[in-house]
Amino acid sequence: DFITQAFYCKALRLNGKTSDALSQCKQAYNRSVSARKNDFVVGQYGIILYITKDKNQARQMLELAVKLDPLTYHENYYYLGRLYLELGQAKDASAQFTKAALMSPDEFIYWFWLGQSNESLGKKDEACANYARALKIKSDYKDAQEAAVKLKCPTTAGSR
Repeated sequence: DFITQAFYCKALRLNGKTSDALSQCKQAYNRSVSARKNDFVVGQYGIILYITKDKNQARQMLELAVKLDPLTYHENYYYLGRLYLELGQAKDASAQFTKAALMSPDEFIYWFWLGQSNESLGKKDEACANYARALKIKSDYKDAQEAAVKLKCPTTAGSR
C-alpha cells in the first residue's frame, strides 16, 4: 500500500539512497487520490524533493503536508523551514523551525536551525538562546558551537 511505500522511501532516504527514495515516494504519491491526501506520504515526497533540489515542488508538497496534519510530523516543519531559509524567507523559516522545535524539543538540529533563521532576522539574543539550547542537548555539536562563537553569544564566551 502507499503508506508502506512511503515508509520504504524514508528508509531509503535515511540510508542515502536518494534516487531510489525519490522513485518510491513518487510512486506512493501517485498511487491514488487517498495517497495525495495522506500527510505522511505527501510529507515524505516533499522531503525527498527538497533533498533532490526540486524546490518548487518540494514547497508545494511540504506546505500541503503541514496543512493536512499540523500536529504529527515535526520533520515536515523542519524541511519546510530549511526550504524557506534557502529562499530568503527567514521569518517564515523561523516560524517553521519553532513549530518543529516545540513538537520535538530534544532535537538539537531544530534549535540550531531556529538559531540560524533568527540570526538571519537580526535577532541575536534569540539566536544565541537557540544555539545554547542546541548545545544543551548535544554539547559537542560543532555547527552550534561555531555559530555561537561567531555571533559572540555570552554563554559561549563565558564557557570557553
